[in-house]
Amino acid sequence: MIDDDFGRRMPEHARCLFSGWEKYLDQPDWIDARSMIETAGGDLIPVHTSGHIFVQDIAEFVRRVNPRLLVPIHTRTPEAFQGVFAPVRVLSDGEPLEVT
Repeated sequence: MIDDDFGRRMPEHARCLFSGWEKYLDQPDWIDARSMIETAGGDLIPVHTSGHIFVQDIAEFVRRVNPRLLVPIHTRTPEAFQGVFAPVRVLSDGEPLEVT
């Protein structure tokens, strides 16, 4: 993304919040990204998130975003979103979705 969004040059004093497994930061791509951020006088801050959300919170999030289409991912029961949110598209693993 740094190449596409910033032409391999981070904005001055860029602050990046990283929410993921911290060992990923040891991978070459993240080592490179961290270096670019620091060169720009910025910082990378690891933050913890659980990866889980309460039903009422996801309902509020979807209501506020008001998407044209909701595609549930990272869930064992994507069908549970149908009838609660509209429109919902449940995809099989590996099934492509053309976004227009």
